[in-house]
Amino acid sequence: MHYEWPSTLSHRVDQMVHEHGSDIAVKDGVGNTLTYSQIAGRVNSIATALVAADAVDGSRVAVFQEPTSDWVCSLLAIFRVGSVYVPLDLRTSLPRLAAIVKTASLAQYLHTRQLCTASLLLGLRIR
Repeated sequence: MHYEWPSTLSHRVDQMVHEHGSDIAVKDGVGNTLTYSQIAGRVNSIATALVAADAVDGSRVAVFQEPTSDWVCSLLAIFRVGSVYVPLDLRTSLPRLAAIVKTASLAQYLHTRQLCTASLLLGLRIR
């Protein structure tokens, strides 16, 4: 069998949405389940917010989130707008994460409400 993928991951996701929109695409460890169409809607919403915040083409966007379906959508949105993904691993100490944030020249960051306090400790401005 021969499979030919489109040139980018974003194009591949678009293809999967078109072919399998109502099929389950992601099940995470906290009970969230998203179809390909739901992922597309979430990715487009995040991508729109990133573009509105001038986080485009080559700018660095940090992600400080649990590894859930939201993280998957955040990562795909970053790729869609052409930004660079900067992971902020929750298992890393806060001083080390703060050093990464300080030196990364971030255009934007994505986090969950549950991590607002930790985000403030890292020096990230909450909007």
